[in-house]
Amino acid sequence: KEADLPGLDKGWQLIQHYKVNETDDFKNKTWEDYTKKGFGKPDLDGTHYWEALEEVHKMTSTGKWQLLIGMLSNTKPFRLIIYKDFRIGAAFKGYRLHIGTRVESYPDPETTGNGLDNHNGLPFSTPDMDLDMWSSNCAIRHKA
Repeated sequence: KEADLPGLDKGWQLIQHYKVNETDDFKNKTWEDYTKKGFGKPDLDGTHYWEALEEVHKMTSTGKWQLLIGMLSNTKPFRLIIYKDFRIGAAFKGYRLHIGTRVESYPDPETTGNGLDNHNGLPFSTPDMDLDMWSSNCAIRHKA
């Protein structure tokens, strides 16, 4: 779904939205939910939304895409990261995340932190499908 984000150009596609502590839905979903079905409503006023990874893979398989991550909380200032060359890999490789270099870190790289830098090239994992390279399941350890 195209997202209308205040202050940004049109054309951004909403693939995830999550209000922390307002739903446990992300913790209770399966590989099938995350990869094939998706869940929630693509509405920034709702509590959560996840576009199925298969759909994001299809969308990002052609053309050039950027990934915008906006973070807002009651305890920290607004933070924003934009990566270029974003895509999600194919199912048979575990829907690996591919991101290029950062083109924006607002207000600055120190405040935004590592973002997804350490996850680049890694497959997706869920509590019921452990594809990460660690001895324990990261999705369980980090509560999906």
